[in-house]
Amino acid sequence: MRIDALTLEGFRNYRRAALDFDPSCNVIYGENAQGKTNLLEAIVYLSCGKSPRARTDRELLGFESERAQLVGHIFSRERAFETEITLARGRRRKMTVNGVPAKNGAALSDVLHTVFFSPEDLFLIRDGAAARRSYQSFKDKRDEDYGYQSDLPAGPSSSYSAASSFGGAKSAQKSAPYGIHTVKPGKDYSKFRAGVKVRHGM
Repeated sequence: MRIDALTLEGFRNYRRAALDFDPSCNVIYGENAQGKTNLLEAIVYLSCGKSPRARTDRELLGFESERAQLVGHIFSRERAFETEITLARGRRRKMTVNGVPAKNGAALSDVLHTVFFSPEDLFLIRDGAAARRSYQSFKDKRDEDYGYQSDLPAGPSSSYSAASSFGGAKSAQKSAPYGIHTVKPGKDYSKFRAGVKVRHGM
């Protein structure tokens, strides 16, 4: 199971982006606030119809965008899939898998499974039971009535090491053999221009 290509339009800070991924491992790097985490969020959203960061679908639209479109080309179960989600202000979202309408997020999860891990998740361990109870309350509230006050039903999330967030390139290299990882730019990346870059073939 892998995601081979991703197209974003009007999603978060992406007006238009088309990316191709290496089948083994990819490292996504760039300056702060360039859209690294937004890219991972888009992949997770395509996998289950839920955002790990937003309470409503409206938050996923760009500031000046009336609609957003996410298209993923995915290889799963020995065949190719095209998953597409279209969001529009004041309208119900549309989800399709190979052109067939998807009733809920479970249909998306049958194609692509993801796990989203961010540095903030460490607070669930560091801050003890109070933080975990607070997180569970937030999750229960978000999942009420099919998820985070969305204007469309969203299915359950699933598990797979396709989208993760790590602190450095070395840790990304030592992780799962397939994955999409984010790293903050440092001395090794000073020669690159600002923006999200995808590095293939780790």
